[in-house]
Amino acid sequence: MAEEFSTEVVKRFTGEIAYRLNKASALAATAQTLNSQGLAEHAFDTLMDIETLIFEATALLNAASIVNRSENEAQRTS
Repeated sequence: MAEEFSTEVVKRFTGEIAYRLNKASALAATAQTLNSQGLAEHAFDTLMDIETLIFEATALLNAASIVNRSENEAQRTS
């Protein structure tokens, strides 16, 4: 039961991480386009939107890692 739960949690985290990183990548490409058009200030503003997405992706990765370690520890003690 716990293994099934942790597997589903990690799957969900993986999807959420991918979503945020894909969105961050799209924003980076937009910022690059803006910068190439001479709109450096708009490019910078766009890049600042990436910060939150990267922070959230990192937090989700840390949480997935904790779930995985907990599951591994539970298996060793069983």
